[in-house]
Amino acid sequence: MIFRPIETHTHTVHSDGDFTVEELIRACHNFGYAGMILSDHNTDSGYQEVTEDMVEKYLPVVRAIEWTTYFGHVLVIGADRFVDWRFAKPETIDTYFAEIVKADGVVGIAHPFSMGGVLYTGGFFEFQVHDWTKVSFIEVFSKAKNTTMKSNARALEWWFSLLNEGHHLAITSGRDWHRPDPEERPVSVTYVGLEKDVIDEAGVKEALRKGRTYVTYGAGMNLSFVQEGKKYMVGDSLVKGPCTVNLSLNFKERSAYWQKWNYDWRTVRVIADGRVIKEVPYTAKGITVPLDGSYTWAVVGVYGTIGGSMKEELLAMSSPVYFE
Repeated sequence: MIFRPIETHTHTVHSDGDFTVEELIRACHNFGYAGMILSDHNTDSGYQEVTEDMVEKYLPVVRAIEWTTYFGHVLVIGADRFVDWRFAKPETIDTYFAEIVKADGVVGIAHPFSMGGVLYTGGFFEFQVHDWTKVSFIEVFSKAKNTTMKSNARALEWWFSLLNEGHHLAITSGRDWHRPDPEERPVSVTYVGLEKDVIDEAGVKEALRKGRTYVTYGAGMNLSFVQEGKKYMVGDSLVKGPCTVNLSLNFKERSAYWQKWNYDWRTVRVIADGRVIKEVPYTAKGITVPLDGSYTWAVVGVYGTIGGSMKEELLAMSSPVYFE
């Protein structure tokens, strides 16, 4: 399995963005993404402008829309037909999510604690989901660093609480990219795990459904869990019992886009059932940590500093593995 960086949340002039379709695709290519998801508000008309020449010149594009409602925003990726969102109410959202799944689409919750803005409403997620099996991921990290830190922290806490309830949900980061950035900031990136080194709609949807993702502000994560000689990836289910987690960081991919921020990768934390169960210093050779596997789920976070700051913060986070 190979993990590749993609941008999962973007907009063009077909909704409230300033990018033309080609400008957005070029910007994603120039930022070092290997692929992108085009997710204009309530329309996929922008995707109709994507040409083979653009894809060949820049990068693959996956079709999506961002449902934009008074009760929350939802990323609907790769549905094979139109699913009408206009009459969705907080108490009826399960029915609409089921329709997306029937249409072979993937459901993700966008920026669940965003308070919205003048040009759009409902950024704060208030839908009453009962059947979480229809939801594949939570956009835990949104926009560039330092612009949404409080809402991201709330989203991380909410995601942990949903995992504690027994739901299987991947983590993603969405830049929610509307226009060229006025100034450079560290940006978190979603990596998706693909069975083959080809980014296409089917492969991206499979990765999101299976929880094969991690997010990072910089280095890539080479992460696996080993139990009784068998290797497991994020999104997999292990039996309850001893295992080891193995992690090394890939400092080469996209390094030109993040190393300028002077990262110091210091600490690895294994978080299970919402609490830190192991904390070890990161080493250049990577780390191997034994776990007793007595939990329901576990994720791996890498912490460190940016730009010489003394404050240690989260720099990368994996989707969970599950213990059943």
